[in-house]
Amino acid sequence: LYTMHGSNDLSDVWGYVDPSGEEYAIVGLENGTSICHVTMPGPVTEVFWEPGMSSIWRDMKVWNDHAFITTEALNGLLVIDLSTLSGATPVALSVSYYTGPTGFEWQSAHNLFIDENGVCYIFGANRDTGGCIMLDVTDPSNIVELGAIEDWYVHDGVAKNDTLYMAHINDGFFT
Repeated sequence: LYTMHGSNDLSDVWGYVDPSGEEYAIVGLENGTSICHVTMPGPVTEVFWEPGMSSIWRDMKVWNDHAFITTEALNGLLVIDLSTLSGATPVALSVSYYTGPTGFEWQSAHNLFIDENGVCYIFGANRDTGGCIMLDVTDPSNIVELGAIEDWYVHDGVAKNDTLYMAHINDGFFT
């Protein structure tokens, strides 16, 4: 059993493979985000740690060479630049936080999904009804809000082609 930096209580894991074929696990822990080198054969090695506010939930996805992480704590959307990962060697990665456009901010969200066009769907944010906020993340240094669907709380969702599927757990239906 490998012990990561911080808490061993985790909620989700996502994978990333760099251009050279090295494999990494992006791990959402109760008190932050860990990135571990997991290429086999070899030991699992934590190569990056970003502390965060305590939460039992973090969800992450990768678009190109950036990881996007939500949490139900008031941390906003964490963006980690993965382009300088270098195998099992610990690195200092560039991070930023996004919390929405000025005057229409949000700080927490339950989940996210990123489609093949670089649209990030934020679900269950602490803004309006907690519906779905749509972001253009193709330029992670300049995230742009495209719009929002705020008719009902959205727990999770997925976009395929031209259709967005949303689960409204509190209301008991899908749209």
